[in-house]
Amino acid sequence: PEPDVVAFNALLDACCRCDELKLALELFRWRVGIAAPSSKREGDDVGKEKATRRRTTPMITSIEPDVVTYTSLISALLQLDSRAATERARSLYGEMKRKWLISPDTVLVDTILTAMIGGRPVGLDHEDVEFVLSVLRDGAHLEWEDGQYEHRKRAVRSVLTGRPGDTWKNNEFASRLMNERQPEDPLFAKKGWNSIDSGFQLWGGSKGNGDAAYDRTAEGEDDESSVDSFLASKGWNDIDSGFRLL
Repeated sequence: PEPDVVAFNALLDACCRCDELKLALELFRWRVGIAAPSSKREGDDVGKEKATRRRTTPMITSIEPDVVTYTSLISALLQLDSRAATERARSLYGEMKRKWLISPDTVLVDTILTAMIGGRPVGLDHEDVEFVLSVLRDGAHLEWEDGQYEHRKRAVRSVLTGRPGDTWKNNEFASRLMNERQPEDPLFAKKGWNSIDSGFQLWGGSKGNGDAAYDRTAEGEDDESSVDSFLASKGWNDIDSGFRLL
């Protein structure tokens, strides 16, 4: 019996896990009907041999791939950390969407984003940035758990922040992403802290912020009462504190 896409995906996955990515790509091109295996023969018997093969070889039904098929191949390619492999992965992703009208799922989106922005040695050129933005944009239409998509947007935003503007400034989605107001942190909202003037500043305070006890502590005074009065002013104590340092 002809294998279905589930069995075919299992075969591709086994090839990729056994470092047989080339074989996996060849099987993919053959069975999805994009390219058939070629056979070159010398002499005048080539046409006769083809006719005989058509009579004796059963028709092989092509397999229609799904998102799991492409995830296996793209994941294996991106693990190679080479420019050629990255370009092949981008090509497969585009083919998946254009030729087969397959949308990515959260697994594929995470696979690509993790590989592309996770400190990979290849780095991000203009094409890589466009690829990352395209995948992130596709992820906006998927169902994520609360906060998951925002976390991925922050990760991409942090990478773009360190890139020259000319690599993404002409991308409308990137511009919206970089100018997007980030949601307020739940902990800061609960404690009434904000990024402009916080009663408790994680990176140290500045003089004249309106809290005399904190100012004296920041200036290096060893007066224990200064620390206690600062904690007391915030409603924190050594028994039950809303913000625990340890």
